[in-house]
Amino acid sequence: MLIPLGDLSIEEATISFAEQASALAAGKVDALFIETMSDINEAIAAVHGAQQATDLPILVSMSFDTHGRTMMGVKPEEAALRLWALGVDVIGANCGRSLPENLEAVKIMKAAVPNATFLAKPNAGLPHAESEASVYDVTPEIMAEYAVKFVSLGVKVFGGCCGSTPAHIKAAAAAIHALVKQW
Repeated sequence: MLIPLGDLSIEEATISFAEQASALAAGKVDALFIETMSDINEAIAAVHGAQQATDLPILVSMSFDTHGRTMMGVKPEEAALRLWALGVDVIGANCGRSLPENLEAVKIMKAAVPNATFLAKPNAGLPHAESEASVYDVTPEIMAEYAVKFVSLGVKVFGGCCGSTPAHIKAAAAAIHALVKQW
């Protein structure tokens, strides 16, 4: 964690993120996705590190899950304003507690920075133990229903985080394609 909660300086974090971005760029990735961030300063360090290392497209998402904020207290509008100002290509929300909460976070982000390009990569709910296995309650059909809501809001990149399976992604893709045909 970053100072003052941990012992990592922003400068050290930026150098570390630059090293990671450089290795990924050397591996010929198409873009860099900085995700599941809860500390805005760590997200900024990751973006700065990536920008120092490469000119690849950068996507950044924060995880909003505690009363509409990240674990470190960042509000969606603050994240949107600060991240978009860095010149990244896409911003949004991922992980989190629920599809409705992720949708609300993206709505707030979009209201703060309407011209931004948005992404959403929600969990398939929160896991609970069932016969020693982690089970997620969001079905592929529910994920597809929310994919349409996210895309209708203006989200350009949609995917799934924790608990999402190929069936979730297939259902979401089919629903999005059906929506686009209607337009």
